[in-house]
Amino acid sequence: MEQRGDLIRQTFQPAKHSRVPLKMIPKMIMLLLLAIGGCARPSSTISPKAKNERALAPEAPVVDIGVLRSGGSASKIFKLKNQTDRACNVATLETSCPCTSLRLQETTVAPSGETYIRIDTDMVKEPEFLGNLSIDARGFDQSGVEVMRFQIIVLVVQPKRIDQLTPK
Repeated sequence: MEQRGDLIRQTFQPAKHSRVPLKMIPKMIMLLLLAIGGCARPSSTISPKAKNERALAPEAPVVDIGVLRSGGSASKIFKLKNQTDRACNVATLETSCPCTSLRLQETTVAPSGETYIRIDTDMVKEPEFLGNLSIDARGFDQSGVEVMRFQIIVLVVQPKRIDQLTPK
């Protein structure tokens, strides 16, 4: 029985690894990245610039709602322009914060056409929140392709502080 135990110990000995010098690790990582990058194929023939553009563009990439009292609400309406030569249909709108909702005047925008979007920010459910909010707004077509994206910023302050920020 002792022979069997020796055989098991010999069979399951931890492997002895040779150590890679630390100065070789960046070179090995670079070779690995080159090998992976060289094998990758582009997903389509669309230029990178065209991939980053969305069909509906706001007047500005950042919409500033302004200063809002804690527990209060605010709305802002602004224009979106269809930058493509085909109609754009928005099926879904979403924001990164449940305190903000979006409503389009028209869900289908003609080629080179314009529509308006309304942003409603309501802090009633978060009356204790104070500070800066940065909210992502996105729109998708029926296929789930993102056709609109912009950022919304809001400064939420205590009610007595807003009076100090307002010129008299």
